[in-house]
Amino acid sequence: MKVKELKKLVVNATSRYITHEEAEYFADEIIETDIRKPPHKKFGDDMIADLRSWSGKSVNITKQIDLPAFTQYDFASLGPSLKIKEIHDELERKANTNGIAMVSIVNSGGMHTMHLWTQGLAKRGLFALGAWNGEPDAVVPHNGTKG
Repeated sequence: MKVKELKKLVVNATSRYITHEEAEYFADEIIETDIRKPPHKKFGDDMIADLRSWSGKSVNITKQIDLPAFTQYDFASLGPSLKIKEIHDELERKANTNGIAMVSIVNSGGMHTMHLWTQGLAKRGLFALGAWNGEPDAVVPHNGTKG
């Protein structure tokens, strides 16, 4: 399958939950992220996990905190990556206004890869630093062998 065909499939699948413009942005970013993953990772797993978290649920994403340089989103157990365009737009706008911007995502359906969250901001000429305090077995400490 060619990248163009894959993008069309991703846009069609995600457009049920988000705007077409958001779906296009998500498709570009998730496909690029998956292409860069190590060969042992299955292509599309993160995308499928996020789509499953949205399936059959009402979308109720709220901003719990909205300050000049910080926003906290509550994702109500939904996978946050489908709204990556909204979050990137928000971060870019706040960074251009204030010189710095931060976002916090709480109550999400999971975070799969940090690259997805930073690459789109870097393409916009912004410095991006991502961090995640996920489940206990998710992060392997320096010189460690398991989380």
